[in-house]
Amino acid sequence: MAPGRQVEFAGYLKGLPPQTILTDMLVDHIYPVTPQSGVQTTATTKGGVVGTRKQRDSGGSLNFLGFRPRDDQSKSLGYETRWWFEILNRFGSYPATYRFAGVNDNTEYLSRTTEYLACRFPNEAIALCRHFRETEEDWVGGYSRNEQDDAAYLQKTPAPSEVIDLANFRVNGHTVTYHGQKSVTFRVDSDGNLLAFAGSHCKKITVDGRETVFADSDIEEVGWAPIPDSRRVAGGAVLQIMVIGTGTLRIPVSNLASNAKLFAEGVQPGSRGEEIPCNIEKGVLVFTATAKTAGRWLYVTE
Repeated sequence: MAPGRQVEFAGYLKGLPPQTILTDMLVDHIYPVTPQSGVQTTATTKGGVVGTRKQRDSGGSLNFLGFRPRDDQSKSLGYETRWWFEILNRFGSYPATYRFAGVNDNTEYLSRTTEYLACRFPNEAIALCRHFRETEEDWVGGYSRNEQDDAAYLQKTPAPSEVIDLANFRVNGHTVTYHGQKSVTFRVDSDGNLLAFAGSHCKKITVDGRETVFADSDIEEVGWAPIPDSRRVAGGAVLQIMVIGTGTLRIPVSNLASNAKLFAEGVQPGSRGEEIPCNIEKGVLVFTATAKTAGRWLYVTE
């Protein structure tokens, strides 16, 4: 047990601030070791060496940590702690795509070093929203909500703005310029075409220098994505769209047949409702979103 002791960093972890061990609980016990020849000391306490590193000829390394690196994004003690993140970052756990010299565009790295939470997905979609990382978590907790307690907490600790304002933001190999609210998700193909998108209070997005203007004014909610092969049926939909708001929409649809049609979903989920007038203009699906189509799934068929 080592409550109150400080972990001091050296060697490969030199430069990290000392970490105080908070409790005598099992999770905060330390496990000192004696480094063998050729093993570098990276962390020490009054109780001995609690961090070592052995560099391998292959370029990898063996690292031992005989203590629990603290990491608290929610500032539950009134301040953020990030030793675990900083140590893992030193170990190369958040590699960049290396598309941008001197920039780490890894989504996990960006989520701890910028005001945005960044996520990447197996289908290569990227999502961004404002992070709560700077918001202190000191609410009463429990398993039920109390409106008065919640109101008092929000008055003391206001939620961060929902505005997303990106200017040449580099994330997971892409450069993004975008203005909207809440969250934004996009996916491009190997040629840089915007395949899928979802956003709020927006009308355009620029990815890797290619601007796509999909509305004539800001739309409250808009999103679209191609139907994957696993969901397709003969004569069925190839593209799915959702719009909340009104205005002229211009959805990029490369390789879509000129005789494509747009339908609103019927009363039953998956059924075909009324046809929505649309045109295909130079690889762009053009239609008018109205109050009647708001909040309904729209499907494009060929």
